[in-house]
Amino acid sequence: MDRLKGVPALLLALVAPWSNAGEVRAHFRVTATVTERAHLEVLEEPATVTVTDADLQRGYAEATAQYEVRQNLARGYLLRLSPRLGFDAPVRVTGLGSAVELGASGVEVHRVGDPPLHRLFLAYRFSVDPAIVRPGTYRWPVHVEAVPL
Repeated sequence: MDRLKGVPALLLALVAPWSNAGEVRAHFRVTATVTERAHLEVLEEPATVTVTDADLQRGYAEATAQYEVRQNLARGYLLRLSPRLGFDAPVRVTGLGSAVELGASGVEVHRVGDPPLHRLFLAYRFSVDPAIVRPGTYRWPVHVEAVPL
């Protein structure tokens, strides 16, 4: 019991200096840099497009694809569609608000920045000329990417 007599006095000695102390304030500034990004993930895109005799008679072949774009850009981003080497026929792309025509030089479509996640469901109509294209299976002819503004 005698050993505990000094404990309250010790606690009072430790607490006492702060009990009468004035308020102390500190200010500091925190800054952070957020790297702008636009990342496109292919959810569903065929590896190939098949052209049939019926497609040649009709003048086009069709396919669909799904993409997801995650971005943090207030100004938005560019969705860039470009033909792969060896494919120079026009491609009509729908699902971006209005239809766009993808030619030999490609096309860029401005997309708004909000919300941070965009799901894109695109339909492609590939023009096929029977004088140039034969029935068969061809490598997917369109490259799609999201580019920060």
